[in-house]
Amino acid sequence: MLEQILRKGSSCGRRFLAAGLLLALGAAPAGAQEKEKIDTVTTVTAKGAAKDPGDREVKQIVHKVNPWVTIPVSAVMTAGNFYAIPNILHAKKDISQAEIDALRPELLNGIDRMAVKQDPHQRDKWFKISDVALPATIFSSFAIFLDKNVRKDWAKVALMFYETQAVTFTVYNFSPLGPSFQNRLRPLVYYEGVFDPNLRLKGGQRNSMFSGHAANAAAATFFAVKVYSDYHPEIGKKKYLLYALAALPPLFTGYTRVKALAHFPSDVFLGLLVGSVAGVTIPSLHKVRPKTVQFGITSTEMGTGPSVTWKPAKKKFRPLNDFNSFAAQPK
Repeated sequence: MLEQILRKGSSCGRRFLAAGLLLALGAAPAGAQEKEKIDTVTTVTAKGAAKDPGDREVKQIVHKVNPWVTIPVSAVMTAGNFYAIPNILHAKKDISQAEIDALRPELLNGIDRMAVKQDPHQRDKWFKISDVALPATIFSSFAIFLDKNVRKDWAKVALMFYETQAVTFTVYNFSPLGPSFQNRLRPLVYYEGVFDPNLRLKGGQRNSMFSGHAANAAAATFFAVKVYSDYHPEIGKKKYLLYALAALPPLFTGYTRVKALAHFPSDVFLGLLVGSVAGVTIPSLHKVRPKTVQFGITSTEMGTGPSVTWKPAKKKFRPLNDFNSFAAQPK
């Protein structure tokens, strides 16, 4: 009887040993595949000690930029803009005396009428300020690179920024909203007997609609907020406060352009709209989103055919660290 038990025991032991070897051999390649599939980084605690290998953070790709497409397209837009400045914007015919005589300030809407009731002698001062406000606003938007997460992807973010500015300037130069199609006279033209006729009647005074300064300034600041909020989704609705703050520098830039008698307030508002839309839209087009619907081909006993897989978005939750954390939760 004892021998039979020992034989059965050794048989069971061999079975357990074989099962263990199979599990070990099967787990090894699976672990290797997971290691190749998931790109992870080791996090470090405040004291400098590495966390447990199980507590790994998956690297997240926030934006996807194809430089072989973005760079050539943006370069073509830039070349077109450089062509438009001397050949379209600065090549308009001078304003005739008949057009001057036909001006009726009282026909302007109440808001735009403010632009023709200013002190024209302050024009040069505000013109210089406006030419400083735009580059200062664009430069201030580079503050997003102070964030370490954004800085890691500096090349992609820089390309998107360049693309955003190129798109904004292209809309200004070539869209029906801009001076290539519009010939609205600047507020300066409404001031008679103040400015040199060579300045007042110059063809460039037909480029009031819309404000390119306001558009490019808004594109820069709204781009900065959009990119920052993409990298920090945890800020939630606080991003709307950042957008409100982002509107202040472009508003000031537009204000200086009105004081410089270069644009009417409505021209500035349109420029702010164009720039803000471009600043938010371009990063949105490059943002990586999880695929909730996938199309493919499947085979079953009934045959082969197309398939559609829907993966609903998972709810975000913060797991408890351990049992003690769970026990500490208020009842």
